[in-house]
Amino acid sequence: MGVTLIAGTEKGAWIYRHDGGGWKTGEPVFKGWKVTALARDRGGRTFAGVSSFVYGTTIQSSTDLAKWTQAPAGPSYPEGGKRKMKQIWRIHGDGGRYWAGVDEGGLFTSENGDAWTPVQGLNEHPTADAWQPGNGGLCLHSILVDPKNPKRAWVGISAVGAWRTDDGGATWAAKNQGVPVIIEDKVHKDIGY
Repeated sequence: MGVTLIAGTEKGAWIYRHDGGGWKTGEPVFKGWKVTALARDRGGRTFAGVSSFVYGTTIQSSTDLAKWTQAPAGPSYPEGGKRKMKQIWRIHGDGGRYWAGVDEGGLFTSENGDAWTPVQGLNEHPTADAWQPGNGGLCLHSILVDPKNPKRAWVGISAVGAWRTDDGGATWAAKNQGVPVIIEDKVHKDIGY
C-alpha cells in the first residue's frame, strides 16, 4: 500500500505517489484553476474545491484521481446577493453528509456531494451582517462533526468565532467563552473572535 499526496496551488493540483521506492509525480489536474480544498470520504471519493476568475467556484469529485466530475449544483450564493462566492476553504465528508465552508463566510451542505444547498441557520444568522473579514478574508475554515452525534457540529469563521449546532444545522450558537476578542462588535458581543 502506498501513500498519495495531493498539493493544491494557484495553478492546479499535483498528485504525488510513494510506493516504497520513492515519490512519483503525476500529471497536474485542474491546470489554471486555483485548488483550495481537498477531502476524502470513507467511501474513497475525493473532493476538490476549485475556482477560476473566469468560470467561478465549484466542487469536483473523483473516485480514481484521474477522472473528475463537477458537482452539477455546487455551492453558490444568489446572484445580486450580499455575499459573493470567492472560494471553497474546507470540505468535510463522512459519507453520510457533506459540508463545505466558503469565503465569503458561509456553510453549504450536501447529502450526495453533487447538489449543495446553503445552511441558512448559519448563513443568515442574525449577526451575519456584522461579520467582518480577518487577514485571510471572511472564511469559514474549520468544520468538525461529532462522530457519535451527526446533528452536532462546530465551525470556525475567521474573525467571527466558533459556532455549534445541535440540530443538524437549523440553529447555531456562538461558542467563544474564554477566547480573546479580536474585533469587538458594539452590538453583537458573541462575534469578533
